[in-house]
Amino acid sequence: MAHRRTEELRDALRGLLGRALRNHGRTPITSVPAPDTKPTLDMEPSTAFEALLQQQMQALEQQLQDLRGRINDLFLLIVGTVARQAILRVAGL
Repeated sequence: MAHRRTEELRDALRGLLGRALRNHGRTPITSVPAPDTKPTLDMEPSTAFEALLQQQMQALEQQLQDLRGRINDLFLLIVGTVARQAILRVAGL
């Protein structure tokens, strides 16, 4: 009984392998997009590493935006201070 089941599985595997080898390099019919639709790129992470990397990149982007905001604030403070000093010198105070 077990021997016959093994032979059935072996024959099924050979059939699948033969079909895969015959179809190697061909585009499966199910993956061909309809003529009026454009294929989309899946940007979702497929592994845990990619998900972790995506979270770290988002955190890094947020930190970079915060840093840019602080640099802009510092720049405005310096420009304001220089303008104030110039006005005070011109006014003679």
